Amino acid sequence: MDLTKTQNFLEDKVLLVVDDDLPNRTLVVDIVLDLLPSMTVLTAKDGEQALYVLGKKKVAVILLDWEMPVLNGIETLQKLQQHETWAKIPVIMYTGAMTATHNLQKAFHFGAIDFLRKPADPLELVTRIRSVVYQKVLEENRSIAEKVLLETEQRYLKQEMELLRKELSSYLLLLAHKNKVLIDLKARCLEKETDSEKLLQKVARQIGRLITTDDYWGDFMEKFNKTDPKFVKLLLEQWPSLSKGEVRICTLIRFGMQSKDIMNLLNISSEGIKKSRYRIRKKMNLHTEENLEKKLLGV
Repeated sequence: MDLTKTQNFLEDKVLLVVDDDLPNRTLVVDIVLDLLPSMTVLTAKDGEQALYVLGKKKVAVILLDWEMPVLNGIETLQKLQQHETWAKIPVIMYTGAMTATHNLQKAFHFGAIDFLRKPADPLELVTRIRSVVYQKVLEENRSIAEKVLLETEQRYLKQEMELLRKELSSYLLLLAHKNKVLIDLKARCLEKETDSEKLLQKVARQIGRLITTDDYWGDFMEKFNKTDPKFVKLLLEQWPSLSKGEVRICTLIRFGMQSKDIMNLLNISSEGIKKSRYRIRKKMNLHTEENLEKKLLGV
């Protein structure tokens, strides 16, 4: 297999070889540059020097010896795990001394993802390095793709919510306007003193039923719950003594409706909305300086 082909994902990737033995370091560098020429290879003679290099360069994979002066392989692994960025760099342990099973388990415990015994076959060495880098690239690409997908979904959801809120706002304003017209018409009917008084009273009663009908509320709440699904539940969890009518007013305030529109929509007077707001504030134990609108927006 020609490893020099289809190596695009290795382009500009950096291998850090950490080994206190100069001949071993040199051998690994020669093998990697020969079989994986698109990679860059850096070296360090111990763990301390490796950490210095990591502070200066972006490294894709580390080939780490076990027994070294100053900072050995396991101590280096521990240092790497304590650093947010370095902890994500894949590490291949490469040693000729600590090769027993319990050594392997110890290396994996401290963050190594692979283990090679010295001296490794050149083809096996570069294949392991290549595989580790490839998996790392796949993970990074997957992470990027998931992030893009999430951002796209959130953007779409936000647009949907904005459209739904606009639709709800128009719906409520239309209902408020309808109720205002009917309220005015009802008042005029009741003021007239004509032979048609009974008819006018009947019309007034029918208009009254139209004004106070609950049909619209179910439609509104169905749409509102899509934009703010937890509000009513959280509201009643915090203030369970709120009445059905008070919950309606809180919901409309949360939605951004003004008092005059709420009055028309719920067919209540100016004095009625003031009393309702007072009762709501009292049940919520709000101080004079506290704003009801802000309180409801914070639920």
